[in-house]
Amino acid sequence: MVGEPSHVTYLNLPYVHFSTSRWLLLAALYCVTPSLLLAQLPLSAYLEPECFDLSGTNFFVATDALASNGRYVAYQVPPPGQEPQLRTFRRTLDFGRGPELDIPFIELLSLNVYGRLRATEASKSYLEVRVNEGEWFTFEGSIAPTDDFEWIAAPNRLTGLRSGINTFDIRIRQRGTQLDKIFVTLTGEVPTGPGDEAINCEGIDFEPAPIAEYWLEAECATVGAAWETIVTDRAAADQAVSATASSRPSPPADVAASRVRFTLENPTGGDYSLFARVNAPSGQSDSYWVRVNDGEWYPWSRGFRQGQGFRWKRYPDGPVSLQAGTNTIDFAFREAGTQLDKLHLNTTGIRPPVTDFGATGTNCDAVAPPTFAFEAECAVRGAGWVPLTSSTASNDKAMVFLGPNSLAEPTGELNDRALVFAFNVPAPTTYYGFLRLDAPSLGSNSFWVRIDGSDWIKLWKEADGSPLRTDGLEWRALTDDGQPVSFDLTAGPHTVTVVNRESGTRLDKLILSASDVLPTGLGAPAAGCTTRPPVIPFPQTPAPAAYSAPAAAEVAVYPNPATTELTLELTTAYVGRVTVRVVDGMGRAVRQLVVEKAVGELRAGIDVGDLPGGVYRLQVLQGQETTVVPFLKQ
Repeated sequence: MVGEPSHVTYLNLPYVHFSTSRWLLLAALYCVTPSLLLAQLPLSAYLEPECFDLSGTNFFVATDALASNGRYVAYQVPPPGQEPQLRTFRRTLDFGRGPELDIPFIELLSLNVYGRLRATEASKSYLEVRVNEGEWFTFEGSIAPTDDFEWIAAPNRLTGLRSGINTFDIRIRQRGTQLDKIFVTLTGEVPTGPGDEAINCEGIDFEPAPIAEYWLEAECATVGAAWETIVTDRAAADQAVSATASSRPSPPADVAASRVRFTLENPTGGDYSLFARVNAPSGQSDSYWVRVNDGEWYPWSRGFRQGQGFRWKRYPDGPVSLQAGTNTIDFAFREAGTQLDKLHLNTTGIRPPVTDFGATGTNCDAVAPPTFAFEAECAVRGAGWVPLTSSTASNDKAMVFLGPNSLAEPTGELNDRALVFAFNVPAPTTYYGFLRLDAPSLGSNSFWVRIDGSDWIKLWKEADGSPLRTDGLEWRALTDDGQPVSFDLTAGPHTVTVVNRESGTRLDKLILSASDVLPTGLGAPAAGCTTRPPVIPFPQTPAPAAYSAPAAAEVAVYPNPATTELTLELTTAYVGRVTVRVVDGMGRAVRQLVVEKAVGELRAGIDVGDLPGGVYRLQVLQGQETTVVPFLKQ
């Protein structure tokens, strides 16, 4: 095969011997006696490529229930630094040997060739064939990624046959092409379905070597607090995880909250190709930090198709080396909003079909429901709430309402009075609520709370019915008039709304957990809290009347909930281009505004009138900093 490209590998058909047939057409055309034509001649045959001798090549055999004989052959990338091995196996088609079967004018005949193929990558040139080392004919055209195998015909009938021994070669040019079966014929027959039984597997006790591979669901990995689980039918198992924070110039803090950790057991170790199924909504939400077995972080920041939904993409810093035993693969946030659905690892180098879900994940047995933790200062907040600083508060901040008491059950608009927390539940689960609060006196010890649009809960008593009191910031279970409550939440988006009841009650943190055990310390880390509002010192003794008017927040969004227009006010020292995006619950950017910010305050209006009601996020990008503020659309 001198002069052939070094990256292609060959398949050659085996020796075949066909049954007796009549060649009346040749007799009529060439006036040959019938006795000469009633001979053993090859008319058509099916062949299984996995029954060839594939030793010494870069082909491998894989199993699939959709394949004929349950197996197919594909080309795999050789290890780094190793050239593809191009050993050719000479196989033949026999059109008669010896004077007793000397077929005249056989060189005028031509051969039809079909391949039963499946593509895992879009291709324009995926198979080539030739006869007797003549001209290669390419299966030109477009073959799109499909779930099932399909018959593809060679574009031309192959000429150059001769009486006696003929050689017939096939080569696969592209890594993503899977070859299930071959059909060659001198007639006009067209193959369908899996085709008839192949003639070249008789007596072969074929047992393909298992191909090591893994399928891992992101929501079933160990998901850190800086990530959220989203529910979407575009993801495998209807769930994916999305980063809520950004860290472009360098990896984030090496703590569990920053990453999604996949753990897998490998019996022998080896090099694997790694693929991720990712939705990259935009150029500002299309990257991760990635590492294997606590090695160096790699910035995976190129190659993702933006705005095209979930797609499989090969990890560019591969292959990855897995050790015998326990292995970890970490995805840490780099840009907020990038959605991770699934991982696939294999030793063949073949990417799953681009938009396919892939096989069922093996890491989802007995996965605990996620715990949702929220910092009060990072909620969607009304103007009546003020951030206060305290060394005993989580994130060093808590929130206090300084307006008048509202002892009656809330009604009507709550723009100034509400703190709203938004989250997505991956699967139906019963949750319990906990608040870290400071109830300094009997006149400052209560909130109104509700989940979604349910009835209001009056939090103002201990579980034993006594008035709610704390010694500084302490955890309390959410109770209604002292009675325990729980929430049967469906899969999908939800909100928790906290409204003032008595002025001066401080709220530090909110946790929703599938466990009814009271949190301790500062509780679980909160996700996505990048807002840094101005703060007022937290006094040691309650003195609500001593506070001045609320300080202007660094990022203010109002009205909230919004109906037709949302106003953004941004007060920072930053000067330059600011990108503002409205992102829906599925992580899709539904609005984008780019403005130039001068010194001082930026105020911008965003039309949201035609958006469906629900929870959205406003992403504000200024330089390398991203602030995410949730809001409600009514």
